[in-house]
Amino acid sequence: MAILSDILEDTAWLRQAFLLRRSDIDDVDKKRRVFSMASTKYTDTTLGGNYTINNPPQFTRHADIKAKAPFSPSKGMGRYYSEAIDDNSITLHMRFGVAEYNSLTTFFTNFFDSSMGTLARTGESTGVLYNIGKVAGFLFAIPLLPFVVAGRIYRFLDDKPYSKYYYLKPTMPLYWGAVNTIVNNLAVNMGLIGAADIDSYTVNAEGKAEPNYEAGLTSKEIEAFNRLLPDVFRGDGGVDIYAIANRAQRIRNRQIVLQQAALQNATTSDGLASAATRLTEQDIGPVPAGSSLKAYMARYHSTSMARGADADKEKQDPIGSWESGFFEHLSSELSDGSHWVSFKVNPDRSINESFSNTTGESDIASKINGMSSSARSARFSTLDGNIGDGVISGAIEGIIGGAKDVLAGVADGVGLSGLAALGGSAFVDIPEHWQDSVAELPSESYTLELRAPYGNKMSIFTNIYVPLAMILAGALPLSTGAQSYTSPFLCDLFVKGRQQSRLSIIDSVSITRGVGNIGWSVDHLPTGIDVTISIKDLSTVMHMPLNDSPGLFDDDSAFSDYMGILGGLGLTEQFYPVQKLKRRFVQAAQEFDKWTSPAFYAQHVSASIPGRILAAVARNTGRG
Repeated sequence: MAILSDILEDTAWLRQAFLLRRSDIDDVDKKRRVFSMASTKYTDTTLGGNYTINNPPQFTRHADIKAKAPFSPSKGMGRYYSEAIDDNSITLHMRFGVAEYNSLTTFFTNFFDSSMGTLARTGESTGVLYNIGKVAGFLFAIPLLPFVVAGRIYRFLDDKPYSKYYYLKPTMPLYWGAVNTIVNNLAVNMGLIGAADIDSYTVNAEGKAEPNYEAGLTSKEIEAFNRLLPDVFRGDGGVDIYAIANRAQRIRNRQIVLQQAALQNATTSDGLASAATRLTEQDIGPVPAGSSLKAYMARYHSTSMARGADADKEKQDPIGSWESGFFEHLSSELSDGSHWVSFKVNPDRSINESFSNTTGESDIASKINGMSSSARSARFSTLDGNIGDGVISGAIEGIIGGAKDVLAGVADGVGLSGLAALGGSAFVDIPEHWQDSVAELPSESYTLELRAPYGNKMSIFTNIYVPLAMILAGALPLSTGAQSYTSPFLCDLFVKGRQQSRLSIIDSVSITRGVGNIGWSVDHLPTGIDVTISIKDLSTVMHMPLNDSPGLFDDDSAFSDYMGILGGLGLTEQFYPVQKLKRRFVQAAQEFDKWTSPAFYAQHVSASIPGRILAAVARNTGRG
């Protein structure tokens, strides 16, 4: 009698113990078994291949098999790296520029609204006469209305506030020029530019080959880097900072072009899937039942993803010439390819905001109490008017006292008894009033951990010095001559769910070089640097509008930005006009709904004079 182990091997039943058999599911579900968010990402971790510049290096292609989004020309991202590192990273987006001032006419005619001021101060809307005057002014200005509306729309689309004293004018080309200056200086000093054809190794006195660390890159090494990323590494050994700045967006644009081409050529869904497979080369084909891991890996190594750079050399279309053309760069710039610089950061664990209101004694209370205090002191110093004990002095004191009583009675009769307080009889009690409000918006510190996975100069240059140059370009004062300088760039700041500022400045940068277990390379370059930056919001007050929603083309404010941060809005929703318009249309629709709410009308009726009279005789509240 045969036993079960003789006819059924462990691999046969274990393969089907927890999952369906491959023969029982279709090809789509087979791929869903190993689906990863990495398969939806068109970015990678090459220099400029991601919107963030300081990406931690990936694992080897054998330890973490890469996946790429369909039609993406990127190098791909490992599944574990994507889910454990990339998905959980915190991104700091910054946009640098200079101050631009509004005209005095524009500012003084827009920073204050009389009707809103009356409502905020008195709790009531403007009167009938004011509204009549407002309508008359509107009718008079009707011929100019198209120009006013057109100007408002233009400023909204061009991100130029009309109600602020000054605001940020983005000048990212100047910023990237500063980055390029720093990077070129470092590349020349490190010997990465202008290298000679010399051997990277020299023979010492003992006849042994030693690395020649004083030498720069050889022509063969420069050629290898240029072949790997032709639009990033130039033929002279340097890097093109401007191409790095918009490369991630160019990858995205190229993916869209390939998708559109596939949609035009594919007539069925199967044809589209086949086109995507050919471009990504992720499908290693069906693995026969009972095949070993060795057979699976052999199939994987036959794909271009496993062959790496050699495969890229064989097919230059997705990754080659398209990246270096003028119109591809222009298309990327029109999509804000280099309009932001982004970093992966380690922020403070908690975010703190504080809002405070200050009050003070009114001037009239100070004056009255001061006069009363002075009179009281004078009365005390003169024994409260007691001038003597004799008959004559007593009579005089009685006459004076009677006159004072007569005057006090007359004052009480005409309602001016409060004047007696000025003579030191009492102090007035007038509540303090509001003087100012201050918003302590977060001035958060962010740390960038820059690490070189290898000790060679190019690894240190691309992984440490290029991101460091982007920080220094935004933080250092700008030269105005050989021995003169002016303020550094101002900046926009956005960290999703944590902090946002439309006008801020990097107020401190702390750099620690040589961190890590092996902090320095053999040629005395740091293999690890920690950079901590602190960014200060230049706004000091956050005030709340009384209207339910902003106008369609109103300026953004610290309040609207704060609401967006609390709501977890992304950079696109907060800074780009089309997305803002969509939200404001929804907010306007919500505001319109109040006119159909019975509770809305009941509140306003109860707050009127008849309503308050009725409330005075109505049943008391049950609170408390």
